[in-house]
Amino acid sequence: MDTEALSLHIPYASYIRLMSYVTLCPTEISGFADVTFDKEKNQFTVGEVYLLEQEAGGSDVEMSEEDLDKFTLEMMDKGVTQMPKLWWHSHADFQAFFSPTDHDTMTELAEVGWMLALVLNKNGDTQAKLAITKPATYLIPLTVSIDHIQIEDEEAILAEIKEKVRPMPVTTFPQYNQSYTNQYDKFHNGHNLTKCLNETCEICEEYYSTIIATNKGNQDMLPAWDTVPENETEEEIVEIISSGKKGKKRKN
Repeated sequence: MDTEALSLHIPYASYIRLMSYVTLCPTEISGFADVTFDKEKNQFTVGEVYLLEQEAGGSDVEMSEEDLDKFTLEMMDKGVTQMPKLWWHSHADFQAFFSPTDHDTMTELAEVGWMLALVLNKNGDTQAKLAITKPATYLIPLTVSIDHIQIEDEEAILAEIKEKVRPMPVTTFPQYNQSYTNQYDKFHNGHNLTKCLNETCEICEEYYSTIIATNKGNQDMLPAWDTVPENETEEEIVEIISSGKKGKKRKN
């Protein structure tokens, strides 16, 4: 088996259950889950998720022997022949990684041969490993894939979209350079043309100088502000700014 190709797949329903526990619990939290293994894909898949009685804090979770025994008996009463082979836990608001304590727990749980481990956090970050203790102890990282959404009847939905949704006509604007973009941000974070009456406004002078240099021949395609200068010279723009007059209207 190519261990580098091993992966853990989390279906949508299992992921929602896991993230609901992780997100709503203010501390760390821990539990188990069923898994199946596809030999052709070298892929484990998460099934039902279980939450056990436990004591949890900001950086630790403890399940007593009594809690584990109680869970085992409950599973046996349900007729389960294979105990869950994935141990999951959260790191709450901290990074999702396996600590030395986590490695010890994984190895202890894998005494029966092997065990999967999954760590998550509230941001949805994940890491997974496979712990094997026979014939030797190995901790093998797994690639994690998640079904964030499920699309039903994909072909039918695509056909309906194609039938009922028409593309909107696209208006093309010139490609403004970074200098223009920077001046645009400076200008609109402070004021607009009709409100600026300062004859020596450096922002306006620099801004409209950039417009002229960047968009010569494209004045009709400038954004539709109330007063967009059209074909004015730089001197005329300064005159408009200082007098409070309006520039020529943009052509529609």
